[in-house]
Amino acid sequence: MSILASEGVIMRCRAACGSAFGLSLVLILTSGGVSHASPQPSLKFRSCAELGERFPHGVAKSVKSAREATSRGFHRPTVAKKVFKRHRKSLGPVQFGALCLQERREVAPAPDEPQQINHPVADLTAIWGVQPFVEPSNAAGLQRHNGLDYFLKAPAVPVVASSDGRLMMAEVFIRPQDGNGQLNIAWIMPTGEVTSFSLEPSAGPANSAKAAEQVALARRMLDELTVSIGDTIQSGQRLTTLYAQDDWAHVHWSIKTSNGMPEEFVCPATYLSAKSQQELEPLVDAWERRIHKGQKDPGLCQ
Repeated sequence: MSILASEGVIMRCRAACGSAFGLSLVLILTSGGVSHASPQPSLKFRSCAELGERFPHGVAKSVKSAREATSRGFHRPTVAKKVFKRHRKSLGPVQFGALCLQERREVAPAPDEPQQINHPVADLTAIWGVQPFVEPSNAAGLQRHNGLDYFLKAPAVPVVASSDGRLMMAEVFIRPQDGNGQLNIAWIMPTGEVTSFSLEPSAGPANSAKAAEQVALARRMLDELTVSIGDTIQSGQRLTTLYAQDDWAHVHWSIKTSNGMPEEFVCPATYLSAKSQQELEPLVDAWERRIHKGQKDPGLCQ
C-alpha cells in the first residue's frame, strides 16, 4: 500500500526532469509500505520556535491530549507522538500531554488563508477511512506505513495535486508477486520534497481476473491524466480519477524529504493545516475501528 519503498523493483522516470530540478528521478517502488533503506534520520528541534515552523500549534502525544489542550484555550496541536516523546524533556514543560502550545486569542473573523497543501482527493465525503503514517518503532504497535491511505466508499473520486510542483513520473505499476495493478505518480515540490501518489483500485490478494481488471483500470487512469512529465502542477489541480473495484480502493500519499538516499519519509499530515488535520481524525478513527476493533489509538502520525 505504498509507492516509494523497496522490494527490489526499481523504475526510472520515463523522461528527464525539467531543468529547474536537474536530475532524472530514480524511484524505488512497491505496494507494501515497508522500506528496507537505512534508518531514517529523525526530526530534531532545538526550541519551540524551531518546532513551530513545522508544527505551528505544538505537538500532542495523542488525540485525547490534543482535545484536552484545545478545551483549555490553546490552538489544537498536531498529534505526533514520536516527536512529542523525543522532545518532552528538552522542550518541556509538558502541558495537557502536549508541547509548545499556542494560546488561542480572540480576534476579528478573517477569511481563511489559501491552503497550500491539501488532501489528495477532491471530496472527503467519498472517503470512509484513512490509514495513518506509522514509523517502524511506535507506541501503538502498528505495522510501519510510510504515508496516508484514503479509502474510497464511492465507485470513483477525482484525484488532485496535494501541492505545487513539477511532474517527474506517471506510470502503471504491476506488482510482480501477484500481478495487481496501480498508477504511480510523483513530483518534486518547490521546497525539494518528493510527493507521490499510488492509486490502487483495491488492496490485498486478488485472483487473476481481478488483477487483470486492476491493470486495465490503472491504464485508464493514466490515459485520463491531465498533465505530462515535466509539466508544472498546482495545488488542488485535478490530475485524474481513481476508479474502485471495492471499498479497499485507496490513494496512498507519501512525502520524502528529497530525491536522495537514504530515503526519509515524513508524515504528510504535518504539511496540512490544522483544519485539514482535524478533518482526518474521524476518518483515522473509522479505519482503526474497522481494522483493529477499537484496540489501538494511532493518531495521524506515529
